[in-house]
Amino acid sequence: MIQKRGLLFVLVILFWAVVAFLLSSPEWLPFIAFIGGAIVLLFIPLFAKATYEGLTKRVDWSILLFFIGLFIVLKGVEVSGLLDAVRGGFSATTGVGGGLWGFSGLAALLSNLISNVPAVLLLSPSVATSFPANQQVAWLTLAASSTLAGNATILGAAANVIVAQSASSHGVEIRMRDFVKAGLMVAAATLVAATAVLWLVSSM
Repeated sequence: MIQKRGLLFVLVILFWAVVAFLLSSPEWLPFIAFIGGAIVLLFIPLFAKATYEGLTKRVDWSILLFFIGLFIVLKGVEVSGLLDAVRGGFSATTGVGGGLWGFSGLAALLSNLISNVPAVLLLSPSVATSFPANQQVAWLTLAASSTLAGNATILGAAANVIVAQSASSHGVEIRMRDFVKAGLMVAAATLVAATAVLWLVSSM
């Protein structure tokens, strides 16, 4: 009975968080998620057999440290000028320069170097300056390319890293080469398809 009360409490908070997501503008989404999580963390011991100490012990601190490290690397890339070097090297190697195709490819490349969340934060400031006439399509391209690129490698998406870490803790090894064999072609095909659709939309 106690566990059912805990599940019901979490579902109620989740429901209202989703409602708030749908009714709010994008800049409020992180605050809504934080408030919902804080409410669950603070009050779940009242509805379920859980203690604050037990909840803290179940936090995967290695994953948190991993993302802290990623964001430190992100700041280093930002201030060192490495992004410009990567952009130039990408254009020289592939022959794809500016435009949506080049932006999509660069986002996919960075997503698999530093993971897609840091890549989006790194590329976001360049959207307004690079695509002043097609802001909506450019943002959609960044969202699509960074998301779909996550299928290529384990590092491509935060969810992949969490899955690999969780599998390892259960004695299952997900090797990078096996992941790439399964995901690279899927990532490439969906990335090209999505970019083509967005390019057609921007040309209309």
